[in-house]
Amino acid sequence: MDRLPQPPQPLSRQERLELLDAFEIGETPPVALVIGAGPERLEEIFGDLLIHVRKQEDSGLFRALARATGQLNQAMLDGDPGRERDQLDLLERILKPIADPELAAPLHLYVGALAHRLGQPQRAFGHFVWVADNYDDHPLAPLALAASARLLGQRPGGVMSAQELCEQILKRYPASPESQLAKKRLLRS
Repeated sequence: MDRLPQPPQPLSRQERLELLDAFEIGETPPVALVIGAGPERLEEIFGDLLIHVRKQEDSGLFRALARATGQLNQAMLDGDPGRERDQLDLLERILKPIADPELAAPLHLYVGALAHRLGQPQRAFGHFVWVADNYDDHPLAPLALAASARLLGQRPGGVMSAQELCEQILKRYPASPESQLAKKRLLRS
């Protein structure tokens, strides 16, 4: 009897991070969130989000980013919230002067995701909104808006504001993975 091969299993976040470290092929961005490309990425940003900093960059900024994000990734994998908080504070200080959208957008989302994980939703919201407001043409902008909408929807009295953000996602980013989520949210309301 012929047996069909088993479908491939999705890679864990740690496996994806290890692949990014091992195989930096082509024009990889200097900083990349280790997330999927579909609607699942909103769930992933509120999970154990990892980030990758390209190792070929030879500057003090990139060495500091690589060290801080590497230690944050490891603290998350180890389940050490104390180290996560310390590294989050450090990463926020490193992030303040960065204006390049290829660096700033994923880093702000990462810091926001970690702040949420550490029970600081206001701090997280500030980082998500910052990306949506400052880099509205960046590919991560719809994700930033969706994350902001989710946090607003969890606040008392924030449902209307969350719906407004969902409408913005549909209007500004109709082809984005987050537009599917925005439609579902608006239909439930």
